[in-house]
Amino acid sequence: MKKKILKKLILIPIIFTVVINIAIFLGPSLIVGHNNEFTIYDNGDEYGFSYHYYGLGKYVKLNDISPYMIKSIIASEDQSFYSHHGFDYKRIVASLINNIKKNDIVAGGSTITQQVARTLYLNNEKSILRKLKEAVLARKLEMSYGKNEILESYLNCVYFGHNIYGIDEASYYFFKKSPNELTLAESAVLTGIISAPSYYSPDINETQSTRKKEQVLKIMLERKDISNIEYDTAMSEQIKYSFIKKSEQESNILYYFDAIKQVLSERNLLNETNLSFGIDVHSTIDLDITKKVNNIIKSYNIDEKENQISVVVMKPNSGDVLCLIGGVDYNTSQFNRATSSFRQTGSTIKPLLYYLALEKGLDTTTELISEKTTFNLENIGEYSPSNATNTYANGPITMVEAIALSDNIYATKTLLLIGSETLANCLKRFDIKDVVQNPTIGLGTNTMTPLQLASIYNTFASDGKYYVPNIIKEANLKNGEVIFQSNDGYKFSLNKKYVLAINFMLTSPFDRALSSYTTPSLIEYQTNKTFAAKTGSTISDSWVAGFNKEYTILVHVGNDENEELKNGSLAKKIFVSIADSLMDCKLENFYEPDLDLKPFKIKRNGNYSKTYYSIY
Repeated sequence: MKKKILKKLILIPIIFTVVINIAIFLGPSLIVGHNNEFTIYDNGDEYGFSYHYYGLGKYVKLNDISPYMIKSIIASEDQSFYSHHGFDYKRIVASLINNIKKNDIVAGGSTITQQVARTLYLNNEKSILRKLKEAVLARKLEMSYGKNEILESYLNCVYFGHNIYGIDEASYYFFKKSPNELTLAESAVLTGIISAPSYYSPDINETQSTRKKEQVLKIMLERKDISNIEYDTAMSEQIKYSFIKKSEQESNILYYFDAIKQVLSERNLLNETNLSFGIDVHSTIDLDITKKVNNIIKSYNIDEKENQISVVVMKPNSGDVLCLIGGVDYNTSQFNRATSSFRQTGSTIKPLLYYLALEKGLDTTTELISEKTTFNLENIGEYSPSNATNTYANGPITMVEAIALSDNIYATKTLLLIGSETLANCLKRFDIKDVVQNPTIGLGTNTMTPLQLASIYNTFASDGKYYVPNIIKEANLKNGEVIFQSNDGYKFSLNKKYVLAINFMLTSPFDRALSSYTTPSLIEYQTNKTFAAKTGSTISDSWVAGFNKEYTILVHVGNDENEELKNGSLAKKIFVSIADSLMDCKLENFYEPDLDLKPFKIKRNGNYSKTYYSIY
């Protein structure tokens, strides 16, 4: 029996080699490089950040990795690396004998090249077929790339546990260091983790990790990779651990990155081939603005069980999304509310309603009666909207006042005058899907994402030009091939004169002189520089959208469970904080009225309002 097994073992290398060489020539070409790496450049085309596999991290060149790490990897993982041609016959035969003895696949005998092949192109299934595929790919890698290229790829894709792939993130997580700063002892710890991350990781079992480190150091000493002095120094080194991922410290930037992936995924650009090359993304993100917004969100200590937040900042006269935050903390919730949460907009839709009213012949000075009203609508019956405070002017108010005081009776009457179909069709032009046409559409009962609503307000900020929100300017593979380019032009344009009248009318929520049966919605939330803005609310949502010529800012605070909000003013506070922070050290940058617009002021309670503008 033993002789038969030995004969089979002697034949294995011969058969193995023949099969592999046939498969090599029949198989596809392989790509080794910046696999699964995204490099993000900001809106100024400066390096922003990198995402490698499943976290913030980057592909690291071999020259930028500590020589100790390289030596320890070779000593521990594949001592014949620089002499074999992809697989080690001695190790294969030894592992086969061991597997036969145990009657199971318990030993792999994989070389570094085989491990690269498995990580990049296969899975961890324990089977003879998978091992054969691994060997074929390993041999092909050795024929296509140099040893250092393969080793570099290995160090950038090897698994260290905790969903960490690659030396860059591993160095940061365990020691808060760059790979070129690793000491001999730290290199030995990382090398030891590779063989069994769930067993040798120091944050799981520091005792076993230390023993494994000492084992790696002993092998290195025996191989004369290190001196006795280096060995003694490493053995006595007091290692300081970090156990913090880059992604945990800069987590909210990942909402933006997820939006990037969503754009690429919708265009089927995140395929295996593209990911194997690595992708450079020239984005529209402004990292300084994103940092400021994140710090502001953190300063409010928001209870995520009660409230979640979305923030979008866009650049007027473009579709560029400068900042996109989809939640309070990415670490606790990766759901991107800015791009994926469809919420009722409440009164924030009213500026679009009133723009359409101007097109139909109404004016900013048009007066309608604000009083408790029941409408009898054809095919619907009675409909009785109400104001949020359940108070009414019980007399005529202008469109300016209707915006300032968010009067729902004025809005409903306006909708009935222009027709709900008019507003529904306009929303569809803004790429809003599943628009429901009914008498409440003018009060914001249709749903959209914060990014979609921000793009509508950015249209007003852009003198009426609608730009599709733009996250990516250009994306290309690491080999230079362009795979995506954005369209910088606007999709359609509204009437600029009417838009300007609306923009000035949207300063009325800050106008103290317009206090009457209720107060303007932002009277207690004044910004340091002039902004046009509108608030909106539902039981579980609070919105503020505002803009000037510098920025369009949208803040949404909502409850994921659609329960009643406990802090209805939070969105207003955050909006003011963001607006003041972004406009700090900037000059006033609001709009100049069109010469055809006619200035007027409103007198209430003996006080005159700011200047607004009439169309007709």
